Amino acid sequence: MQKQEFEIFTPTAVAIGTFDGVHLGHQTILQKLKEISVQKKLASCVLTFEPHPRIVLGKPVQLLTTIQEKISLLEQFGVDLFVAYPFTEEFSELSPTEYVESFLLNKMQARHLLVGYDHRFGKNREGDVEMLKKVSSKLSVGLTVVDPVQDGAIAVSSTRIRKFISEGMLKDAARLLGYQYSLSGFVVKGENRGKKIGFPTANLRTEPFKLLPPNGVYACLATIENELSKIPAAVNIGTNPTFSNSQAIKIEAHLLSENIGNLYGRRLKLEFVERIRCEVKFSDFRELTERIKEDIAICRELLVK
Repeated sequence: MQKQEFEIFTPTAVAIGTFDGVHLGHQTILQKLKEISVQKKLASCVLTFEPHPRIVLGKPVQLLTTIQEKISLLEQFGVDLFVAYPFTEEFSELSPTEYVESFLLNKMQARHLLVGYDHRFGKNREGDVEMLKKVSSKLSVGLTVVDPVQDGAIAVSSTRIRKFISEGMLKDAARLLGYQYSLSGFVVKGENRGKKIGFPTANLRTEPFKLLPPNGVYACLATIENELSKIPAAVNIGTNPTFSNSQAIKIEAHLLSENIGNLYGRRLKLEFVERIRCEVKFSDFRELTERIKEDIAICRELLVK
């Protein structure tokens, strides 16, 4: 990640956006970026902003990707430079013209810009694609506006993916993302209830603003940091209503493998394959235990091939 005082000395082709989710539409922009950077002999650069502008401006936001997840996804495209520029209230006050001239051209050394069809920029998001066409033409800067990637009759978008995830439609979300939606974070100590009834779980702490699927049980593939193998897992997201009246949401993963070892303090990634059921309050431990056994059997059937 670059800091505000960074300097770029080589001319660049810059793809600009929040790239939340790095979905199929974003991936098309990144592919175009590579092509144009080779054609024009420019360094390929992805420019995004951290924190997400909506957070700084006090607007609600639920993110598909944390900054680390975004970096990991972007690395797969082999771009030369990645800039997560610090977004501040002061930066948000730049007029569209100031943003293009003083920041993109002078700071980023941009000689070609790539944006999505709905890109907006500058103070109060007053700048749009039509304005960018006029400014880039005036300043002799190349511009590529990438058309939407269609999923049927509807464009692929982060908003649509968030809707799918919020409704537990993980397969539909994966279709638009081009990969399985995931949660990642550190394993923290829980209340050991799962271990006491024979189903130990790893309790995951995710980052703020990360979008969680709705409460329920999911078939997932788990990856422990610094390990390559994916481990089938039955994951519960919810408030544990059988045990408590608390509204605090917990993410608990029961890994379907032996000899996992101590996971406390280690990073764990959960890739969501399918939702099994919604969260239920059971009448007693026996009913809960029997249902957990059923959930695990379903997860094994879905995940172990």
